[in-house]
Amino acid sequence: MAGKNKVTFEVRMEEGLYKKLVAAAARENRTLNNHIAFLARTNVDYTERVHGTLDTKDVQLPE
Repeated sequence: MAGKNKVTFEVRMEEGLYKKLVAAAARENRTLNNHIAFLARTNVDYTERVHGTLDTKDVQLPE
């Protein structure tokens, strides 16, 4: 764990996509980490608006 209620994990992606994310984060004055977290929150918010609340009670986090 990376701190209170935070999880650290590794993501693999194409180099071109990585560079575009870095550029987009810079344009928005965010760190890459904060930008990816923003995008994830935006996606979850959208998914819940369209499909209803996501049930996470059975989701197991890695040790």
